[in-house]
Amino acid sequence: YWESYLRVKTIAPHWRFIMHDSFRFDTKIWGGFMAGCPDRAIDTHIYQAWQEPSVRENFYANACAQKDVISQMEKAFGPVIVGEWSLATDNCAMWLNGFNDNLPGYPKLPCKYILCAQPYMGINVQPGAPPSLVKSLQGPFGTGVSGPLYGL
Repeated sequence: YWESYLRVKTIAPHWRFIMHDSFRFDTKIWGGFMAGCPDRAIDTHIYQAWQEPSVRENFYANACAQKDVISQMEKAFGPVIVGEWSLATDNCAMWLNGFNDNLPGYPKLPCKYILCAQPYMGINVQPGAPPSLVKSLQGPFGTGVSGPLYGL
């Protein structure tokens, strides 16, 4: 981070240096980091898809509670940018955890499958697109399974 900060400030001193929290949005990690360096901010991505399954109200409450977590980080570190956020409450989206991969123990609920969209480049232009309606999952796989099966 230090080398990158110095490089950015040397080339473009008027730019703000933004670093990603590496999915570790914790004041114990980032509080005071690079203190005294002007024009720096931290980028975080807020997702609820990896939380325990719950009722809608709990997801709403968690989303609203993020303002307090962000405020604590702003006091400990400085400006916070929420560069990504999602309303997804599960991680069923294909390849969300990697190509033909998934995190151990996920998804925590059965996923609903829908027919894959037509390829944007056209039919028979991209190999394997659209996915075959007669083929099941095809490897290679990582630590989990996430991929099209029977065109879904």
